[in-house]
Amino acid sequence: MKITPTMYGKPAKCVACRQKFFLPEEQEFPPCISVVYLQEHPELLRKTGVFNRDVAVCSDHSVLDEARDDSDANFAGADDDPDLLDASSDSDALLGNKGADEEITPPFHNSSNPSSAQAKDQSLIEERQPVVKAALPFERNDMLRRLCTYQHLLDNLEHRALLEEDDGLSSSVVNAYSRALDEAHEQFQRQLRTKQEEIEVRLISNEKSIQDNIVSLHVKEISVRDYFNAVFRLRAARERLVHFVYHLKAWQHVNDPFVAGGLMDLELDAFDKEEFTAIHFEEPDLTKETPVPLLYIKDLYDALNTRSGIEARMKEWKRMPAGQSDAADAAQGTYEDYAAAHKRVEASISFYRSRMEVFVSDVAQDMSSLQKYRQDLLGKTGNGALPQHLDRVVLSDLETMERFLLHMKAQINKSLHANSTLDAPHEDLSLADVLDAGRHRMGQRFTASFYLLGVLLLLGGMLVFLQQEPCTLYCLVLMCPILTALFQLPLVLIKAARLRRTAALWFFFGHLLVFLTSVFVLFQTTALLSSPVFGTSIDSLGATTLLSFFAVGIGLSLIVFSDISLRVFSRAILVFVCALCISLLVYMGYTGIRASTFNGGMRLAPDTQQETVVSVAEEKPRFLEDKEDTDDLDEVPAPNLITQLPPELNGAETEITDVAERLADNASLYTFNLIGVFQAGNSSADFRVSLLAPDGNQDTFNVQLGSTILGDWKAVEYNPASKKLTISNGERMLLLTAGDKVFIDDQMSEEPTNGNTRQE
Repeated sequence: MKITPTMYGKPAKCVACRQKFFLPEEQEFPPCISVVYLQEHPELLRKTGVFNRDVAVCSDHSVLDEARDDSDANFAGADDDPDLLDASSDSDALLGNKGADEEITPPFHNSSNPSSAQAKDQSLIEERQPVVKAALPFERNDMLRRLCTYQHLLDNLEHRALLEEDDGLSSSVVNAYSRALDEAHEQFQRQLRTKQEEIEVRLISNEKSIQDNIVSLHVKEISVRDYFNAVFRLRAARERLVHFVYHLKAWQHVNDPFVAGGLMDLELDAFDKEEFTAIHFEEPDLTKETPVPLLYIKDLYDALNTRSGIEARMKEWKRMPAGQSDAADAAQGTYEDYAAAHKRVEASISFYRSRMEVFVSDVAQDMSSLQKYRQDLLGKTGNGALPQHLDRVVLSDLETMERFLLHMKAQINKSLHANSTLDAPHEDLSLADVLDAGRHRMGQRFTASFYLLGVLLLLGGMLVFLQQEPCTLYCLVLMCPILTALFQLPLVLIKAARLRRTAALWFFFGHLLVFLTSVFVLFQTTALLSSPVFGTSIDSLGATTLLSFFAVGIGLSLIVFSDISLRVFSRAILVFVCALCISLLVYMGYTGIRASTFNGGMRLAPDTQQETVVSVAEEKPRFLEDKEDTDDLDEVPAPNLITQLPPELNGAETEITDVAERLADNASLYTFNLIGVFQAGNSSADFRVSLLAPDGNQDTFNVQLGSTILGDWKAVEYNPASKKLTISNGERMLLLTAGDKVFIDDQMSEEPTNGNTRQE
């Protein structure tokens, strides 16, 4: 396979034989070798799931010296450590001057005798020994940066002294600084080794505590939840110690100020070796709510993102002309800083992957312990059934922890195979969110089904409303709950369970407010009548929709915020049945009230005739004259009425005239009710009226002056001072106030008068 500069040192896999291996580092290629056979280098093979190369095959130091350009030996001090990439000579390996698809040929050693060169290379390959790569720190240490900065300043001072650029410098001054720096460096190294030994002892004790907890779980001394609480805490402490030991070892091999974190703004005259006698090392804090493996996953995602940004900046630096390099150094930093930052990021990625591989084995160990624990519990009865006295919470904890371990293992495996931020997961989950992931998913599915159920129920009511007269007050008021339910439907798209529950709670309070407002408006627009008539005055469809909507809102709040041990389907069926029962009760109640009020009270009695004179009890309807005061008008008695009137109309504030004559002419009597008057500013008044037919059907609508109400009856005049409406059919004129009811007929004259007519 062809190797590009960006592929050095990375894990690979053959597409033909599926063999997994590591690509060599650039410095591992000896001179005069353009082809490397994998069968000759078994040290490059890797196992499945292993992506970190702890042991690398490096060539002999003399070979590396031959392959390295002598002109770059003193470039930024990068050649102090042979295992560190040189910022100048390896810039093409990091960025690549050639394209990704262009073949990169390893360097050859030009020799006049090719056979002798090949023999020398073969001997070097046979004598090659595996060497452990020195770890690079990816966290900064201020004391190490100060030491490396002082050493860098001393190297510059020594260089100036050798070139005799400064006559005031003497070899004794340089030697004094050198001895002091060597002593400070030795003190720093000694403290690092002492701290490392101390942390390693703590690591051994930590691992022993983890094994003790595993044994305690096997012998049933602790519960499953207590075991995981203790083990998670111990493993978090272990990772903190491992992280610390890693850097204690890495800091001992760092001499490059750029790898240590960059140069500091110091002066060599300010050097004091006493500040390096007692150094405080701060341990990293990994005791967070997020589990350590998931924390490593997030750190790996951030490291991959940082690496992409650094590589992009390094490519921009390479493309800059030579004349602009000084300005680029001031604006973006030097190339050495970018190269060192790239090394630190690569070291962090390698560390995170190596620790996640350890957690894969930890997960396998925990799963094995849980399976053994479950088998021991089920084996007590002999038939696989649970003992009667066993608490169901034990198995619930087992299932919860198994679900958590499987989730963590899947996330780790996905992260181990990720080479960019597009492949790496980056979810930030707390331990509680992970443990409750299954319950949250079930609650989300149930919430979605419940919202859909409520919307379908309210949409059914809306379709029935469309069959009524449009743009009426009832329809406008009762459409509010339907729109509210439609607006809350996108809540099911919220993935965070806590945010979704909070939004559902606020929407329920909004539901309750809309429900109470709708009921208040309905009561305000309904006349205050006796109980039978009051039941027929309210729109039954609107009441049904409101109650169904309210039932859905209550059910939603109960399910989301309760711990009822019912399945999702059972909960949905339960709430649907409750809403359906409420709807049926409202329909049945409305039908019963309407039948008992009108069908039983408005029946004709042809066999028996009774003369009934209905007189005005208090204020009598009168004929309208030219003057406004009509108190001196005589009472108009009603002729004989051959019908049986409903008992609630015996005390009504109306008077019926010519009933017998109109019944003889096959005329139908309608109950006309003036509900109210609506007028805004100087606009014309609108009158809300209702007509109750003999068959019990009621129609509610708005009329204006000059509009036809029924037959020849029209609204002819309105007095704003007395708030009285005058209606007339050409023969009679009636004065009505809000709440008055009268009987009118549907007869029409042979020549209809001009004006608006209303089609029934």
